[in-house]
Amino acid sequence: TAAVRGGASVTANNLTVNAEDSSTINAVAGALAASYTDDLISVAVGISVARNEIGTQIDRGTVTATIDNASVMLTGDAVVTATAKPTITSWTIAGTGQVAMSDGIAVGLSGAGAGNTNTVAIDTLATITGSANVTTDAGTMVTATDTSKVNSNAGGAGLGIVLSRSAAVGVTVGAAKSDVEVTNTVRAAIETGSVAAGGDISLTAESRQQIEALAFGVGINVAKANGGLAVSAAGSGASSTVTLGTATTAEIVSATVTAGIGGNGSVQIAAIDTPTIETRAGAGSLAAAIGTVAGVGLAAGVVLAENTLGNTVTARIGTNGQPTPTVTAHGTGSVDVSAHSAADVKALSVAVAVSTAISKTVKGSVGVAVASARSKTAILNEINAEIITGVVSAADVSVRARNAHTSENKVGVGAGVL
Repeated sequence: TAAVRGGASVTANNLTVNAEDSSTINAVAGALAASYTDDLISVAVGISVARNEIGTQIDRGTVTATIDNASVMLTGDAVVTATAKPTITSWTIAGTGQVAMSDGIAVGLSGAGAGNTNTVAIDTLATITGSANVTTDAGTMVTATDTSKVNSNAGGAGLGIVLSRSAAVGVTVGAAKSDVEVTNTVRAAIETGSVAAGGDISLTAESRQQIEALAFGVGINVAKANGGLAVSAAGSGASSTVTLGTATTAEIVSATVTAGIGGNGSVQIAAIDTPTIETRAGAGSLAAAIGTVAGVGLAAGVVLAENTLGNTVTARIGTNGQPTPTVTAHGTGSVDVSAHSAADVKALSVAVAVSTAISKTVKGSVGVAVASARSKTAILNEINAEIITGVVSAADVSVRARNAHTSENKVGVGAGVL
């Protein structure tokens, strides 16, 4: 927290109150498992998990810059700035390798799974509040900004080989899950007291999160029986999800705000929400069964890439249930209230499954391959620009709300039996 408060009196050319959070997490987690046996059963399992948190719903992070119940007289500018720019970069990788060889029945089981979960919950607040009395010959700027960055990556890959003179059964699975949740709030406000400036007065709340989530799973299995039945099964799965629920607010609540004293000055209240999100998920499976008597090959790949946005973007003058504000722009100045939301969201899902089954006798062979991919984006944002209560005086007054999202979903699916 950066603050001028408690009845303090400041006389100066310029005043800057600045608070910033630049927390950084760099995480790498890996797991590798290998197994070899010349007996009946071979098993290999590898699991890698990471959980990263910068604030939680219960214990949120805070970045606060404020002039609270203080008297400020300046010949220059008053600047109150709160900035949150945390960064999370995380990788989780799991891999397995399994080999089973037997003169009799051979069974091989292998699996690799990776999970990566990331949470950011930070409240960023820039305010002039209490009985603050701020007078400047130049301008007053109150700005809250969130530029959180999250890069979440997870991958699981499994390889299994089973060789037998009698019967061979092999199962391999590779799966990964990458999740990101961001529930930040960003607020720039002149709540109470009075602000008088010779120039412009601006309140800006801006959210510019950048989120990337990647998940991939690979499963490869080969089963060969020189004298009997061969069964090979390979499965892969990947899920990449992003949930973004932020609140971006710029407001004058109950204060007396005057711009352009002795000349011209404008009051600008802007709430801006421009996050960028990219989710990618891929899965690949290969199953090969080679049996003298019969061969059965099963391959499956399942993928989901999903983005959900439920942001609120609000710019306003006045609030119901609070004393009414007075906002004045002298001369040719204007009062502008604007809320703008323009999310850029991309999702990609690719699933591939290939199966082959070979038999050297009339018993035959069976090959099955199934691939499924889904890519989904839901943007449920609310954008509001409004004058609710108060007295507003200016040469021009504008109230604007704009929604300009872009969304791109791509899906690729391939399945084949050889």
